[in-house]
Amino acid sequence: MNVFISGKISGLSKKEYESNFYEAEYFLKIRGYEVVNPLEICKDIHIDDYAKQLGRCIEKLISCDAIYMLSDWKDSKGAMIENYTAITLRKEIMFESDGYKQQ
Repeated sequence: MNVFISGKISGLSKKEYESNFYEAEYFLKIRGYEVVNPLEICKDIHIDDYAKQLGRCIEKLISCDAIYMLSDWKDSKGAMIENYTAITLRKEIMFESDGYKQQ
């Protein structure tokens, strides 16, 4: 199953958001999921080009089976859009806060 990671980036330090996304990627991969990490798929897009980053993320999310919402997702406009997209497309939605996290 392909899983897209979604969470807050803006307003966090690079160290904070990289830690959040790469730890989630590791957590999901060791459980057998194929993971789409926005930090990887948007590496070639300038950090200030929000619209292009969000567009690429939505495009990738559409091809995934599920979305994994990091605990801080409600603090992110982009993550809220991604969540709404997942709901609209009837994707499986996994929430880090519901126990889909490393203990």
